[in-house]
Formats: sequence, C-alpha cells, structure tokens
Amino acid sequence: MLNLMVEGGKIVGAEPAPGRTNQSELCLKGYYGWDFLNDTQRLTPRLKHPMLRRNRADKLQEVSWDEAIGFVADKLAAIKAQHGPDAIMLTGSARGPATRPTTSCRSSRAR
Repeated sequence: MLNLMVEGGKIVGAEPAPGRTNQSELCLKGYYGWDFLNDTQRLTPRLKHPMLRRNRADKLQEVSWDEAIGFVADKLAAIKAQHGPDAIMLTGSARGPATRPTTSCRSSRAR
C-alpha cells in the first residue's frame, strides 16, 4: 500500500501507507515505479542499441549485443572468481519489458 505525493497536479513521490502486508514499507517499485507516470517518452522505445563504457573515463560507445553481453559476462565471471557467487545479486524492475526479469532470473541461476 502506498500514498502518492502530488504537487501542482503532478505526482512527485510515494510514501508507504500503513499496512499489514507491507509492514509500512515500500518495495523498489513503490519507491521508484511511480515516476514513469510523468515520463513524456514512456510510449517510445528508449534503447535502440546497447551502449558500453569500458572505463569510467571513457564515453559511451554503440556496440553489438554480442559485445555488450560478452562484456557483462566477463565482468560477472571475474567478480564470481574473486569473491564467490554470493557477491552477485540481480534485481528486477517494473519499467523493463516483460521478458527482461525472466531472462535475468534464469541467467542468475545459471552458475
């Protein structure tokens, strides 16, 4: 349960409402999911191609999907090798396409 905070007819935030199931807390969707209501581009595709920044100082570059997925896979493998599988956590978002959470969950179980 949540209460939306409105200023000038526009939703500007959310706060938890007292409730038994949510224990008066908000989940990630509750904290951040409301902002898409004010997004002027919510019905337009945003990601046309993957972008990659290899180092913090670099600018984002357009790359192929294979290169982007390979880069992420290599980074996750390095983290797993150095710190173990419990060092990696994935989370889902209500703002992504329906296939993304399923893909994330399946890939996170593929040790």
